[in-house]
Amino acid sequence: MSVKEKILNSQRRILDRLIEWEESAAKLYGRYARRFPEQAEVWLGLAREEAEHAAALRAFHVLLDHGFLLEGIGGFDSSIVDQEIATARTALERADKPSLQLADAIATARAIETSVIETQFYDVVSCKAPEFEAIAEMIVGGSDRHLEKLRSLSA
Repeated sequence: MSVKEKILNSQRRILDRLIEWEESAAKLYGRYARRFPEQAEVWLGLAREEAEHAAALRAFHVLLDHGFLLEGIGGFDSSIVDQEIATARTALERADKPSLQLADAIATARAIETSVIETQFYDVVSCKAPEFEAIAEMIVGGSDRHLEKLRSLSA
């Protein structure tokens, strides 16, 4: 296996973990929609957008398939992704418990939307593919919209 193939495989693994994280957030927000039906519309919108983020990250696999590399991705600490996935899994376990309060769900969602992944990944990672910027802007803009929607829940 060539060095470039090793790099591409490593980048694919990191992308797969990021996709898992986005999917975990989507699943969590879907559970919050069931748990808090009065706010279901907002939670389902957030879940839908997180699923779109996961799909957008899958598009990065296509960029890799076309020979583009994600520059700087090696400098992004993958243990942070693992921690965030663990946090989302813990939140999923608590999502259906009757003791969960709306304020707790909002706080967890805010933590997800302000995580290092959401706020710094695209400061570290770049790509020369023309599509990269549009995909990155969509994901970053989504996080900003999510925070605004979460503010509306707590207002």
